[in-house]
Formats: sequence, C-alpha cells, structure tokens
Amino acid sequence: MHAVESHSLGGVRRSFVTIKRRWRFVARGATVALAAISATIVASTPAAAVVGGTSALGNTAVVRILNGSSSCSGALWTSRIVVTAGHCVVNSSGNVTTGAIS
Repeated sequence: MHAVESHSLGGVRRSFVTIKRRWRFVARGATVALAAISATIVASTPAAAVVGGTSALGNTAVVRILNGSSSCSGALWTSRIVVTAGHCVVNSSGNVTTGAIS
C-alpha cells in the first residue's frame, strides 16, 4: 500500500503520492514509449542482427537477460542497447538494474 500525504491550500485539497510510486509510473511510461518506438523502427527497417558490434546476417537480435534466478528476453536496439520489459530491469523497490554487456 502506498502512503498518501494530503495538503489543503486555500480550500483546494491536493494529494501527493510517494516518490516510489511516481518512479514506477515514470518507469512504466518509459518502457511503453520505448516499446512503441522500437516497434515503429523494427517495422520500417529490414532485420539485421548484430554480434560484437558488427552485422551478422542469418542470426537474430534476441538476447537473454539474467537477473538472479529469473530471466527475460530482449531485443537489440543498437549494438549496445537492449530493449526489454520493465519488470526485467526494475526490482520490487523501484530501482533499475543495469550492467555491462558480456
């Protein structure tokens, strides 16, 4: 449950949600925006897989993301950027997990 803090200014009641809840909203919105942009880019360009920063025709641009005991899939946006679902990189405390490509 999220804490809500209320203030009354000149008879107008305003509610402020916690920073954690705002961050989740922003993270989800960013994930949806990235997915929409990615879908547009993918639909308008021919498929071209990348391995080690160079084109690798015949291979796919799908990656596996390991996060502890769970895993998710992702798609290469560029040779160094992977697009994936928000729940794959945002933990229960609202923190974003990042890491180097290996």
